[in-house]
Amino acid sequence: MKAQVSIEYMLITGILLIGVLSMFYYTSGESLLRSRLDAANDAVNAIATTANYIGVMENQSKTQVWVRIPRGVVSTNISNNETLIKLRSFNGKLTDVFAKTDFELEGSIPTEAGTYNINIQKSGNKVKIG
Repeated sequence: MKAQVSIEYMLITGILLIGVLSMFYYTSGESLLRSRLDAANDAVNAIATTANYIGVMENQSKTQVWVRIPRGVVSTNISNNETLIKLRSFNGKLTDVFAKTDFELEGSIPTEAGTYNINIQKSGNKVKIG
């Protein structure tokens, strides 16, 4: 009888452990994705804000902005008046993170994860990024 009770306790404990571990795995993945999305959002907003600032300055005005590109970036695009970072989540879905500016943009930003010092310069009616 005691052996049967021990096996039942072990079975219940095992099921609970699997449930707790699966919840931990899910929440840690969501937290990491949120962190990547926040970093991408910070990067595109920093570039857009600085581009708007440079856009109202004299021709050939320039500055630099530090941005952190997160892991999981599939592509980046800077064109028209939009800065875009495309991220891949853990389940394979793509998420677009973008910011619009008041000025036409051209250039590029890296896709590799890391912290970069991005040059931003006004050239005629456009703002060059990168």
